[in-house]
Amino acid sequence: GTAAAQSASPTVTITNSGRNPISINIKELKDYREDLNGGESKSIPASNLAGVSTTNNYVRWEARLRDLKSVNQPRPNTVCAQGVVVWSGQTGRINVTKCE
Repeated sequence: GTAAAQSASPTVTITNSGRNPISINIKELKDYREDLNGGESKSIPASNLAGVSTTNNYVRWEARLRDLKSVNQPRPNTVCAQGVVVWSGQTGRINVTKCE
């Protein structure tokens, strides 16, 4: 048989729910990297999502604090949050919390 064509490309939105600026990294999405201010939301470009399966709940991401001096973080590479993309149909979302 032939595979059915998907009606829509997947979309993923990232929201930084904390107050502090963060940098997010998603190696599995063509090493996607982005900076988000506190409370900011951004969408991942379609080119980074090409070929992504929305049935796979294990697209891992990690976030780091950007302004380490203001939050007294000892090392620049301290991961403040990590998780996986949460899918609802073709729409994925990442909510970064606990990065204060």
